[in-house]
Amino acid sequence: MFGFGEKVTPRQGFIDVCLSMSAIDMFIDPRESKKIVEVLTRYGFSLDEIEKEFDRISKLNTLQAFRNGMKAGGAIKGLDTTMRKNLIQALTEIAEADEKIENAEELLLKSVKSTLGM
Repeated sequence: MFGFGEKVTPRQGFIDVCLSMSAIDMFIDPRESKKIVEVLTRYGFSLDEIEKEFDRISKLNTLQAFRNGMKAGGAIKGLDTTMRKNLIQALTEIAEADEKIENAEELLLKSVKSTLGM
């Protein structure tokens, strides 16, 4: 089980931020779910890795999820330049998957860009 002291790796952070993008508007559109798997596999994540991370974060309570989100935000700073660009592209595609970008999705994208210095 996820402990408060457990670190989030940059790869986990990448997946977590993508999952956050799909859920930030409080509704996960099936097109967004499909897009997550598409972009993550395109950028070198295995289906097993995606499933393990999804299972890990789906077991978190609200406080743990908040702390995980904070850790994921810090963890993505460890991504190399290519993966930083890939993350921005992935988040943009996920936000656009349901054919409308919500304000919360725009704010998350801006926050990630700021965190990554982009």
